[in-house]
Amino acid sequence: MLERYKKYKTTNYDWLPQIPSHWDKKTIRSITKLSDKRCGLRNDLELLSVYREYGVIKKKSRDDNHNVESENLSNYKYVKKGNLVLNKMKMWQGSLGISDYDGIVSPAYIVCDLFTNANLKYLQFLLRSPLLKTFYNRVTYGIRVGQWDMHYDDFKSLCLYFPPCPEQDQIVRYLDWKVSMINKYINAKKKQIELLKEHFSKKVTDLLFKDVTSFLKMKHLTEYKLQYGANASGIDFTDKYPRYIRITDINNDGTLSTDNVLSLNISNYNDYLLKDGDILFARSGATVGKSFMYKDEYGKCCFAGYLICIIPNKKIILPEYLYYYTLSSNYNKWLKQVFIQTTIQNVSAEKYKELIIPYIPLEKQTKLVSRINFELEKNKNIIKNIIKTINFLQEYRTRLISDVVTGKVNIQNVKVPEFENIDVPDVLDSGEGEEEGINGDN
Repeated sequence: MLERYKKYKTTNYDWLPQIPSHWDKKTIRSITKLSDKRCGLRNDLELLSVYREYGVIKKKSRDDNHNVESENLSNYKYVKKGNLVLNKMKMWQGSLGISDYDGIVSPAYIVCDLFTNANLKYLQFLLRSPLLKTFYNRVTYGIRVGQWDMHYDDFKSLCLYFPPCPEQDQIVRYLDWKVSMINKYINAKKKQIELLKEHFSKKVTDLLFKDVTSFLKMKHLTEYKLQYGANASGIDFTDKYPRYIRITDINNDGTLSTDNVLSLNISNYNDYLLKDGDILFARSGATVGKSFMYKDEYGKCCFAGYLICIIPNKKIILPEYLYYYTLSSNYNKWLKQVFIQTTIQNVSAEKYKELIIPYIPLEKQTKLVSRINFELEKNKNIIKNIIKTINFLQEYRTRLISDVVTGKVNIQNVKVPEFENIDVPDVLDSGEGEEEGINGDN
C-alpha cells in the first residue's frame, strides 16, 4: 500500500486542499504563452484533433464522427511538437493535451507554447487528471452544453504544483510502469470480447446456412428503395422533435446510446422517421457496415446522413432475421470484399442492394430467430461482465494517476522494474472517445 508524504501544505483550492510541502507553485500564466500562428499556404501539415481520452492525436487515425474540415485550411492554427492544445468548448470534460506531433488544428482551438523545464509527460498527466476538471468546469460558461466555452484568460489563472524535476521523472517512470500493467489486463479483456464476438458470428453463420433453401439479393427483400438519412445537424434533445440517430449513437450490442442525445428539427423530418423493424446501416467511416434494428420502444426517431435505412418486406422476411444476418461472419466477409474494390471504406445503397441473403421460408425464420436470440443474450451477458471488469480497471488507472500527480501518495521510494511499455490499442468502442470537434471539425 502506498504511503502519504510526511508533510503537506494547504492550497487555495477546495478540490485540492493539500499538496506536499516541498512542491512549488506555478501559474499557467507563467509557463505558457498563447500561440496564434496560422498555417497559411502550407499544405504539408497534418490535421490534428483532441480526444478527451487520448489528448492530441492525428485526425486520420480516427474518423468516428465523419467530421469534415474546412476546404480552406489557411486559417487553421499551427501546432508544433510540445505545444499545449485545448478544445475550449470541451474543457469541462478535460479535452486537452500536449502534442507529440507537428500539425494544424481548427481555428477554434487554443494553442499554447510551453516555457518550463518540467517533465512534459508529468505535466500532461497532471493537466488531464480528474481533479483539474473541477477548475475547468468553474471557468467554462455558456447557455447549453454545445455552446459552453472557456477563455485562455481564465485558464491561465490556474495554479499548478510541481515536485522537483527528479521527482517528476520518478513519477512518470512509476506511472508508465503501472499504466502499462493495467493496459495489459485491459487489452487481454478486450481480446476476450473479440474472440467471443467471432465465435458468436460463426455460430450465427452456421445456423443461417444450415437449412437455407435459396439466396436472394437485398433489393428483393425490401418494400421500398434504400434511403439515405437527413443531411442536417441535430439540436439538444427535446420532446417536441424526434430523436436524431447518428452512427455514434449505435452501441456495439445493437442498442442506442443514452449519451449526447440530439433531436432533428428540420421541417421535413417526417421523411426520415423510422418504423418498427427498419434496419439502419453505417455507410462509411470507422464503423462502416455496423447495423441497427429500430423498435417502437425507442420512441420517435429519425436518422442521419451517414446511415442508410432498409425497410424489410415483412411478408417474406422477418426484420430480426435480416438483422441477425448482419451479425454473421459471412456478412463481415462481404464487407471486406467490398472494401477491396474501393479506395475508401464506404458501402453505398447500391452496394447494399446487391447484398446476397441466405433465405428460408418465413415459418422457419421464426424458429431460427428465437434460437439466435437465445445465443445472443447469453453472449451479451458474458461480455457485459467483462466490460464491468474493463471499466473497473480504467477507473483504477485514472484514480492512480490522479493520486500520484497531485501528491496524495508518495512513490519516491518505489523501485520501478524493467517493463514493456504497453498502450491500449487505438480502437474505440461506440461512444468512447468521441472526437471533440469544433467549428470546422464537427
